[in-house]
Order: sequence, then structure tokens, then C-alpha cells
Amino acid sequence: MVDLNVSFGKKQPVPQMPVPNAVGEVRDLSSRVRTLEDTLANIRKKIQITDSNLITRSKQLDTEIKATYADIKEIKQEILDIRDKVAMMLKELKLRATSDDVKVLQKYIDMWDPIKFVTKNDVDAIVEDKVRQIVGKK
Repeated sequence: MVDLNVSFGKKQPVPQMPVPNAVGEVRDLSSRVRTLEDTLANIRKKIQITDSNLITRSKQLDTEIKATYADIKEIKQEILDIRDKVAMMLKELKLRATSDDVKVLQKYIDMWDPIKFVTKNDVDAIVEDKVRQIVGKK
């Protein structure tokens, strides 16, 4: 049996499906759609969890990277300070006497023989003795 519907002024035949078969297929399709919707909902939840975890981990990594950059900056500053101190030490070492300078000084000291030097008190005592000897003779 064919019903004729009017569409745009023309009559077209509308196929009739057997009702018992169609109801079963609709139920089957409805069940499949629900299963697909549940699966899709689960996938969306997993994606949300993954996105949330990704954002959290990204923030943690950003924090760690900033801390690492701060540490690197501090280490660079410490290295610059060490370089400055080493340069200052080298300048000081250049101002120190060399072994040749020490040898020259040692030669002069050996030549002068400061052990034989007399103190002012010794000279005063010698002078007084000589003056007494001279005055005592007259």
C-alpha cells in the first residue's frame, strides 16, 4: 500500500515499513546511540582530566624553570665575584717580591752584617768611656 503525500504540489509515494521490524531497529539504534553517548562522555571526562593534569604539570614546570633560572643567575653572579677576587689576588701576587728580589736583599744583608751593628745606648756608653779616659788623663 502506498500513501501519496503532497510535496511541492506533486504527489510522491511514501514507502511504508513494517511496524514490528522498525520498532526493533529503532530500539537497537537507540541503545547504540546511548552507548556511544556514554563512551563520548567518558572520553570527554578523560580529556578534561588529562587537560587539568597537563595544566597543573605545566605550572609546576614553569615554577621549576623559574627557580632554575634564578639559581643559574645566582651561580653566574658568584662566578663573577670569584673571577674578581682571583684577579685581585693575581694583582697582589704581582706586587709581591720575587725570589730574585729576596736573593738580592739577602746578599745586602749578609754584606752589611747587621748583627755587628751597635745600638744608641752602646754608642753612648762607648763615648762616655772615651770621654772619661780622655778627661781622666789630663
